[in-house]
Amino acid sequence: MPDESNLDEVALLFKALGNRERLKIIELLATAQTPLHIEGIARQLNEDYASVYKHLEELEKAGVIGVYAVGRSRVPYLKKKEELLSLLDLSKKVILLKSQ
Repeated sequence: MPDESNLDEVALLFKALGNRERLKIIELLATAQTPLHIEGIARQLNEDYASVYKHLEELEKAGVIGVYAVGRSRVPYLKKKEELLSLLDLSKKVILLKSQ
């Protein structure tokens, strides 16, 4: 019988990562040279603020990002950046294996 102690959390994580726009946000946060506020993310992705904000809420709920305030702006950051990028890299490798 599989260990079910944290399956709900794992499902929440994969649900958050299962969206193309959220993956673009993660990649943007991972490669940004300076912290980005939500409006800056929206501008770079050519998305509206409300849409980006909603995606960030889902990522925060899943524990992928944290958010801190700078004045009136909210600045998201990746939690456990290296582990998250490794997970995304592994996902790409699994996809490549599937096509072989």
